Amino acid sequence: MPQYFEPVPTTASDRKTFKYTGLNRNLTFTTDTSGFSRSGVDFGTDLLLEESVKDSKARGIKPMHMLDLGCGAGIVGVTFKSYFARCEVYGTDVNTRAVALAEENAVNNNADCTFLASDVTSALPEGLLFDTILTNP
Repeated sequence: MPQYFEPVPTTASDRKTFKYTGLNRNLTFTTDTSGFSRSGVDFGTDLLLEESVKDSKARGIKPMHMLDLGCGAGIVGVTFKSYFARCEVYGTDVNTRAVALAEENAVNNNADCTFLASDVTSALPEGLLFDTILTNP
C-alpha cells in the first residue's frame, strides 16, 4: 500500500485546496494524495503552529533560520514565515510530490521559503544552523 513517505508517490493525483484561517491568518493551501492533512489543517498541526509562534513571541525570539522537517505540503513552514517575515524558512521532505506542493503553496501565499527533496538534512547547505526546528510526525 502506498505511503506518504515514499520518495515518488505512485498514487493517482487528486488535488484539494482549502483555506487556513488559524492564528489570524488567511492562507490557502493545496494538498494531494500521498500527503498528510489532505482536507485541512488538523488539530495537532494547528496546536504546533500556535504554540511555536506563541513561545517565540513570549521569549522575544526572532527566529532567523527555521527548518520544517518532513514539510509535506509546507503548511508549517509557510504559516511560520507569515509570522516571522525575516526568518529564512527551509523545509525538507522525502516525498517529491509534497515538496512540489510546498513550493507551490509558498508562491501562492507570498512566502519566500526554500523546500527541498531530502531524506532529512542531506540536501541542505553545509554548515547551515537552525534556531527553530519544527516537525509534525
